[in-house]
Amino acid sequence: MARPRTYHRDEALDQAVDAFWASGYTATTMRTLLAATGVPPASLYAEFGGKDGLFLAALDRYIEAGRRAYESTLCGGEEGMAALRGHFATYTPEGLARGCLLVNSLGERDEIPAEALERMDAFFAWVRAQYARHLELAAARGQLRSGMDPDALASLLLALDQGLVVAGKLPSEGGKALEGVQGFLGLLVSEGGSRL
Repeated sequence: MARPRTYHRDEALDQAVDAFWASGYTATTMRTLLAATGVPPASLYAEFGGKDGLFLAALDRYIEAGRRAYESTLCGGEEGMAALRGHFATYTPEGLARGCLLVNSLGERDEIPAEALERMDAFFAWVRAQYARHLELAAARGQLRSGMDPDALASLLLALDQGLVVAGKLPSEGGKALEGVQGFLGLLVSEGGSRL
């Protein structure tokens, strides 16, 4: 008969997310993870198999939270340019200052497990698809300037999105970068289209 868990899995994963986020995949040791999660060594290895397994589980937890955050602004509410403006309006300099676990991890792409890169790629493809959907709606409603390609713009918005978390680490740039994105979105709007 298996022993009952002496720890809460989601809480342990949240602590692992924080550890990997703070130090990066390479610099985060098993000793660090054991101390951060409070999970007994035998339990941690039994549950996750080691550092790679724990990193993948922590990444899944982070991506799940990220998907919920994007869904809250891009799914089920406003549509088209209004949704995009509203989405980027939720970003704050304080929120950007910590950066992003995924962007940080991409800086270590040769060290992280290959499965991690696949999961990040799938998540960013999903985000890009949300941007593309709203841009296509904006184009269909005459909100986009003539000649704009919604698909190409979706890729650009994804790059801007992830670039914000890099610029946001600089104390003097976070607010300016956010203003710049809103200004850019305004430039996409057609003469007769709503500014929202």
